[in-house]
Amino acid sequence: MNRFFQAMFILVIPIFTTAQDIHLKFDPLSPTKATSVGFIVSEGDFASPHDLVDKPLRVEETQEHKYRLFVDTQSFKIDKWHRFAFNAYVQPARANANTRIMQYTVSEDPTGAFRDDISLVTFHISGHDGEDVATIKLPVHSDDGDNTTLAIPSTPRKIGISGTSTLELGLKNNLDALHVTINATEVSSTMCPNCWLVMSAKPSLGVLAPGRPTSLLVSLRPNTVPAFVGTIFTLNPDTAHDFLLITVSTTADQGGILTPQEFKIPIRFFPSPWHLLIAVILGAVIGCLLRFGLTDQPASHPLKTYGTLLLISFVTWIFALVLFSYTETRVTVFGFSFDPSQVLPAGLIALLAGGGPAIVGKLKEMFGK
Repeated sequence: MNRFFQAMFILVIPIFTTAQDIHLKFDPLSPTKATSVGFIVSEGDFASPHDLVDKPLRVEETQEHKYRLFVDTQSFKIDKWHRFAFNAYVQPARANANTRIMQYTVSEDPTGAFRDDISLVTFHISGHDGEDVATIKLPVHSDDGDNTTLAIPSTPRKIGISGTSTLELGLKNNLDALHVTINATEVSSTMCPNCWLVMSAKPSLGVLAPGRPTSLLVSLRPNTVPAFVGTIFTLNPDTAHDFLLITVSTTADQGGILTPQEFKIPIRFFPSPWHLLIAVILGAVIGCLLRFGLTDQPASHPLKTYGTLLLISFVTWIFALVLFSYTETRVTVFGFSFDPSQVLPAGLIALLAGGGPAIVGKLKEMFGK
């Protein structure tokens, strides 16, 4: 009986020794000049060939055909240390059905921000048959990459102060080789939270192929009174009334981490035609009253005179609005650029047109022009 156990021990030792003598190592990778990814390989453990059955495996044989490396693509995940990890298996190339396999957990240790990608990584295997080397394609993930880009307008987008408006913004997958899943999209205000009743954003597609664009539909409903008040004292046409902060949270395919990105969209509120018409009428009336009050010259035909001045004021405002909207001509009064589509500038243009030279001269004196 002792001789039987001795014989079995002698037969089993080479199998375990061969497996235990196999070591796996990955070379560090540099996605960009200022970034790197290190690979940490856990201590190996035994596995059976049956453990690999039905697993989606990526297989590479070393250059001198000494070993095979199997990577379980279904095992890509984030481990408890918040690192990207996967399962790898090593087997001698001349193995038979009874040869045991070594199983390892491989973790990535990224440094710096880079775009997630699939890259060729060099690996080394050493064991009873010597050392051999090869490369295998592996996903590499950053802790802080920019998975997507959002088309941000160069000038403020116009939003009516009444009713619901929809912005359609271009959202694109930045990655060259990995799909991106859009997990969440949020919208908030950075300058005037009280100016909004409804804010939401929804992408047209939930999963984006590499380099593929889609539309991000942003639905907005302003709170009329605060939004209107916010437009009154903003005279410069290039100034935004608010900035929307759009947060897009995505996950890269094959084990990427949840990555939030923030984008700022400039917004300008514009009033309804009725608000503008009332502002023009009030401006014209005040201009007429000031005109005759400053000159002490009563109108001989008040109704006709005021009607004519009101018409001149309205035509002047329309002309300024057309020039501003279609020819990008600046409407400048006393060195200030005005947006005639806003309430206060519209009323001021009508006031100057209705007041005529008298009020213009008075204002010039006040501003030292």
